[in-house]
Amino acid sequence: MRIYLSILLATVTVEATAHKAAFEAEGLRVEVSIASGNYIYEIANNTDQPLTGFAIGAHATHLFAAPDNWHIESSLSHLKAWTDDPNFAVFPTRSGVFSFRVSSQGAVLGRAPLVLTLASGRQVTIPNVLTPAPEPRTYIFILPVVLLAILALTAVRAPLREARARRLVHPAPARPSESSLV
Repeated sequence: MRIYLSILLATVTVEATAHKAAFEAEGLRVEVSIASGNYIYEIANNTDQPLTGFAIGAHATHLFAAPDNWHIESSLSHLKAWTDDPNFAVFPTRSGVFSFRVSSQGAVLGRAPLVLTLASGRQVTIPNVLTPAPEPRTYIFILPVVLLAILALTAVRAPLREARARRLVHPAPARPSESSLV
């Protein structure tokens, strides 16, 4: 019971932990929070222009959310949000929140450029922002290889164990020594 409780507490502790990181460029600060497959990007606008666009490469996401009255476009490889109405832009000294959830289609933590568009049309690119990335193909091939190796080792070791167990249970008769024959 004590071991099970320890494992349960460790699992709860790991689930409650979150990745947090901050990135900054040209008066735009992005705070990324990642917990349990939820990615939250809080963008603080410290420029002199409203923020009107958000775009990032992201793999296997759904439930993309942006500020009210923003248009959303998403695919398997990217997310994009923008507003045509300047009344709903993220104004200077304000923050906007963008979020999404990662599905279970082989995404791992990666990095990609985040492109933010200001009302003037100027784009600010912040490189290496945390985002879900496709799982490397090597991960996909390593798992079957490891499983086959475990099966092969089990197949080889099982007969050896059985033979050893038989020897311990039924030892071979002792050979008479030369001194006992005389």
